[in-house]
Amino acid sequence: QELISVQFKRRVSIFGCDAFSVFSNKSLAIAPGLETGVVKSDLVCSKGGEFGTALNLQIFLAVWDKVISDGVFLRHGWTVKADPDAVFFADRLRPLAFAHEEGRNGVYLNNCKFGMHGPVEVLSRNAVQSWHKGSQHCKDHFWKLCDGDCLWGEDM
Repeated sequence: QELISVQFKRRVSIFGCDAFSVFSNKSLAIAPGLETGVVKSDLVCSKGGEFGTALNLQIFLAVWDKVISDGVFLRHGWTVKADPDAVFFADRLRPLAFAHEEGRNGVYLNNCKFGMHGPVEVLSRNAVQSWHKGSQHCKDHFWKLCDGDCLWGEDM
């Protein structure tokens, strides 16, 4: 909580963006003028699976459901998901993001040669909407593929 409060006061990390949200499983006053949005999750996950990582897929899905239901992303060209301890510079992202043309299904900025990975994720408005429209199809596909829970984290 202290790290987020300092970032908010200094207007760094996500707080350097045009809009921002912080989520938790309960309403918290992080700093004057900053309260958390509440997600439907206890925010607890175990470690394990094929890679011995945080099995946080359900948390990830709960947070993105909240992003969709809040709808703030609809008023902006890009959405960034940044972990509180991730190094993120909004002013460095802006020229990179604007260099990408928004397609019908959207654009995400790949942050790893193995695909998108957790600490910082950048999606265009249409990409967030495409993810939302296709998320149930993806969940069903992997549930069938793994014959149940694949025991993966958000970086599946």
